Amino acid sequence: GGGGYGGGPGGFRGDRRGSSDRPDDRGRGHIIMGLDVQALVDRLSRRGSDVHRELNMSRDEHKSVYQSGKAVTAIISNLARRRDLRLANAVWGWVDTTDIQKNTFHYNSMISVCEKVRDHKLALQLLDEMGAKGVVKNE
Repeated sequence: GGGGYGGGPGGFRGDRRGSSDRPDDRGRGHIIMGLDVQALVDRLSRRGSDVHRELNMSRDEHKSVYQSGKAVTAIISNLARRRDLRLANAVWGWVDTTDIQKNTFHYNSMISVCEKVRDHKLALQLLDEMGAKGVVKNE
């Protein structure tokens, strides 16, 4: 049987930020290369949040994780768990304004959001777009 980090109720108490790229003790968030994805998505989710401004500021602060592509995957995956297609679409549109190249992981994360909210039409459009842009599909 698989226990989580920390074993029993409560788990780890200390701030373990930066120790690795793993979910925190409650499984809620992810710290990836110093980027607190959970906190960022919480900010993006606030009413009246300027998504492009927040993402630009985050990217300026954490250039390497954005350039690696991992930040976009983690953000959209977090939004998939929240079933927030509106915000996932906003992040997806923001990527188009940057020099970040959409990859298989980005598309898979976005398709996952579509599956969770049962938007099969958009999922199929994304698959078509992958083919048109030459993004490798995984089985």
